[in-house]
Amino acid sequence: MFLWNDFPRDENGAIQEPSDHMISTYRGVVEKANELGYDQLCVLPDEEIKQVVTSIGLARDRCTYFRSVQSFLQQSELTLEALHASKNDVLIKHFAANVKGAGYKVAQCAILYAKGYHCGIFPVDSGMKDMLGPCLGLSLPRRPIAHEIMRQHIEGLLQTHASSYLQLARELGYGTLALPHDSVPVWWAHLVLIYFKTAIL
Repeated sequence: MFLWNDFPRDENGAIQEPSDHMISTYRGVVEKANELGYDQLCVLPDEEIKQVVTSIGLARDRCTYFRSVQSFLQQSELTLEALHASKNDVLIKHFAANVKGAGYKVAQCAILYAKGYHCGIFPVDSGMKDMLGPCLGLSLPRRPIAHEIMRQHIEGLLQTHASSYLQLARELGYGTLALPHDSVPVWWAHLVLIYFKTAIL
């Protein structure tokens, strides 16, 4: 029920740091949704779903998105076993094509949260695409697919040099983080680049 363009952005399209009030408001909505649970949300009338998310705005769009996700899950009959066995590229493309309100940006995040932080997905937002893309020498099209192209490019770099990035993370003082030793540190790299984008660029 959360959309990618929830957060305020600057003139370059980069997400600005959320206020304490915004964080508190979103936390309240998440806690209410968790209290109800997915199965209960599915049987609620649309008006009651809108009431759950009304404090963060775009209630009708969020309800439409949720119903579309619900329909997608019912029609795809995707099990947890199939989810984790499927390739990220395939899942993201399928989600983006079949869920209303979900382009590649939303699809990347949806599959990331479904599979877990260490599943290897590096979500790319518009600010990252527009500001970090040129820094990486990428010439990206002005279409939604650009987010997917950049995601695949960065993930490829991380996979090729996984051990080097793990060593770098430890040398820079991130050794206390729960970074798996048997997977690419995509989650860590994403947080580092998000910080770089907001603090430096």
